[in-house]
Amino acid sequence: MRSRRASDFLKILAAVITMLALGGCDAHREFANIFNSMIGSSADAREQFEYGYLGKAETLRKLPNGNPEYVLDYSRKGREEECKIAMEVEKNSRRIVGWRYLSDPKNCWHRP
Repeated sequence: MRSRRASDFLKILAAVITMLALGGCDAHREFANIFNSMIGSSADAREQFEYGYLGKAETLRKLPNGNPEYVLDYSRKGREEECKIAMEVEKNSRRIVGWRYLSDPKNCWHRP
């Protein structure tokens, strides 16, 4: 009887760990989906409260192709891990043409 309880407990524990792990993946995926959805849109039409608002950029760099790259910080307050990304904007059209992680992607997640 005791071994069956232990077995049931381990099954439940494994299910909970799996659900938490998948939930975390969804939050990271949602973060990436938000930035992927911006590609092709106007870089200057972002509102201050939206992801990708360039007015919050820490730094601005010029890429070898002449496009500007904006570094944005999405780190969570009170956490040591940083979440920084870079957004590339086409210099003539001012459209977002790409983005990339500058920090570990696991530190970047969207809060629902």
